[in-house]
Amino acid sequence: MTAASVNLVVLAGAGASYGVSKEKFPTTQAFYERHVKSSKLIKNDLFLILDGFVRHNKQKTLPPGQSGEVTEVTVDIEEILVAAQELRDVLVQFRDSSESVVRYAIQHGNFERYGLRGAALSNPLVNAASELTSLIQEIDLIVHNAYGIKPTAGELDNTWVPILKQIDAAAQFVDIFTTNYDLVLEK
Repeated sequence: MTAASVNLVVLAGAGASYGVSKEKFPTTQAFYERHVKSSKLIKNDLFLILDGFVRHNKQKTLPPGQSGEVTEVTVDIEEILVAAQELRDVLVQFRDSSESVVRYAIQHGNFERYGLRGAALSNPLVNAASELTSLIQEIDLIVHNAYGIKPTAGELDNTWVPILKQIDAAAQFVDIFTTNYDLVLEK
């Protein structure tokens, strides 16, 4: 087979950058320890709810016999972001649906017997949606600041450059796909 007839796809996950520099491009757990636990996120009530939700769900999926033990689960910031976006989207949907039966019901006098009426229910939900949007932006900024560092030429020369040169020599077309936040492969 000649280079002219081969097309290659390179899929690089998080480990690709970690191999370039463990300090600059930490794994999920190291990122959480280094950048999340040292941030003000840890004091944000919504973040704590989301973190608890992710941990609870991961604890439920542990193999039989381990779910009752106190096992530290690894939380990926992506899992927090997905949960935050899901919660925010539900709250925004509530806020934006003026014809919703929910809105009608909470404005109806007979609904008072359930303990909430009108703004007493809707205002906190709308406020939480707004705070979730801010939280998502804050998390995105922490991720960007942590992984926005470009690798040095020396770091790349010792890791990815030799591999990519071999791939380039062996294929006519090369597609590189990465799931990383950082710019290691782009560099």
